[in-house]
Amino acid sequence: MRIIALFILLSCFVVQAFAADTEPQNIKLWDDGRLTWNDFKESTDEKGVTSGLRAWIGVKKTKEKQDDITVYHPVLYTYVDLDRTWTHPDYRTEEALRYNQAVFDLMEYYCRLLQREIDKGLPSIEIEAALRNYLNTYDEQIESMREETVEGRNEKKLAEWEAHIARLLNNVPSSVPVSFVPRNLGYGFALGMNTEFPTGSLAHYFTPSGQFCLGIDLVYKKAHFLADFAGGFTRNRADMQVPYKDERITWQKDKHTVYSTIDLCLGYDVYDSHKVRVMPFAGVVWSQYSKVMDLGQEQRNEVKVAMNDFNVIGGLAVDYKFSTLLSVNPSSWFGHREMYTSSLRMKAYVSYADYDLFEKGFHIGLSVAYSGFARMVRFQ
Repeated sequence: MRIIALFILLSCFVVQAFAADTEPQNIKLWDDGRLTWNDFKESTDEKGVTSGLRAWIGVKKTKEKQDDITVYHPVLYTYVDLDRTWTHPDYRTEEALRYNQAVFDLMEYYCRLLQREIDKGLPSIEIEAALRNYLNTYDEQIESMREETVEGRNEKKLAEWEAHIARLLNNVPSSVPVSFVPRNLGYGFALGMNTEFPTGSLAHYFTPSGQFCLGIDLVYKKAHFLADFAGGFTRNRADMQVPYKDERITWQKDKHTVYSTIDLCLGYDVYDSHKVRVMPFAGVVWSQYSKVMDLGQEQRNEVKVAMNDFNVIGGLAVDYKFSTLLSVNPSSWFGHREMYTSSLRMKAYVSYADYDLFEKGFHIGLSVAYSGFARMVRFQ
């Protein structure tokens, strides 16, 4: 379940997927403006070669705030390592500088292509392969441009390449803010504690209970299918006789009793904002009071003595949302993208109980839990 990963998590992908080496410190970004000869170091080591420049692709993980949603968006950028750019002092011509700018611009084009694939939901494991393909194509294009323009000396061919690269950049805009629409499906869980107060004749025999609870939440549009499992302890307020086979077993006053419930409910969002969700729910509940007892026979014989009931339950859940995160990268397991919301879920509910004896009444319950909920999203 991706929620478990988001528990630990939320990672977009590692920087190493985009660059083989650690990014240098002395760089110039494509967005910083056009190259000048001040960006190049002088070198006379390579005879007959005008200059040397290599463009690279880097990545930064940005956090964009859209209302109360934090969007984790990996943004690519093109840069050159200024410590590895050089030029022969005899070849500092306008054409040579334009040629190097064209090399830089072409890498920006492939950077934008890869960014567009990421924004459309390219899985993390495929990003590195896509990068390699783009870089191989880039190297082939640079080799063709180098030969046709003679490293910028052929001004006519250089102008043709500049116009071609300008058209490519115009056709692929740079990264824009992420736009998304929630989808119909979602899933989540809740982990917390319940306390239930018995009423009627149940209150004569049992104290309020404390339980640990685990809930599962499956959602379609505004409808929720809720499955909750809870277990804990209560205490006997009075002696009582519980039937077991053909016997009656005494549950003594002031002894602890295990109290467990499983309920299946349908809920519906009547109000859902960026901060609060209100959901009434109703369904069925299975409940049990039980003890493991030694019946005192000649040989030790521990058995479970229990009272069970299957009945109805209804209540109201309120989620106070304190964090909503969205990653542009799809799930590694399911291949879809999700918006993950962390909430404090508070529930108040009432269930009826009839244990086929004289123990009848209602359980009035209160619950406080952490709720993690993932709603699938579609990017536009």
